[in-house]
Amino acid sequence: MKAFKFGMSVYLKDIIAIFISAFLVVPLFSVAEKAPFIFSLLTGLIYFGIIYSHAWNYGRRDARNIPGFHPDMTLPVKASAIAAVLPLALLVFRIINPDIWRINMPFMTGEYDFLVTGCRITSTPDLIYRIWYFYFAAFIPSGSIAAYIAVIFVQPLFIIVGYAVGLKRFSMLEFFSARIVFSQNPNGKDKKKREDSFRR
Repeated sequence: MKAFKFGMSVYLKDIIAIFISAFLVVPLFSVAEKAPFIFSLLTGLIYFGIIYSHAWNYGRRDARNIPGFHPDMTLPVKASAIAAVLPLALLVFRIINPDIWRINMPFMTGEYDFLVTGCRITSTPDLIYRIWYFYFAAFIPSGSIAAYIAVIFVQPLFIIVGYAVGLKRFSMLEFFSARIVFSQNPNGKDKKKREDSFRR
């Protein structure tokens, strides 16, 4: 039940990432047009942050020191499998019946780019699949089944790594913020001043 809930919640994060990526096309249209790999790198990093943080929170919760409780190390794998069902179904549908629901419009026949330079749609199933992975648009060559398959394995990697790091209770945000604070106050002088003023 927990793995199912985890996996289904990833779908919500996917949808959020898709909307954010699509929204960014408006203010960053020139980047999406002239430097599509930079645009997709930005949206890909945003997607990584969303999925990684979500998985990290699950791992952090399972890191509780409760007698008799042990985290299920297969949980992120199960959740990843559940979250991959829809993309796999879309991919199979695209391979088996690529010409279904044919729409004779310029951007649907590969004549024009679809929002991001290099992202060309060849069929209706292709449109659906590419919308689902819009945050990786420039990294998926149009019509490349190998790339369409490879991109499915990216999300499980983010989920497994995020969960594992969460189990260790390691936070990159806390790590870097502590480094910044320490670099600004290496000798603890400011802390001593604050303590002295508090005593007064």
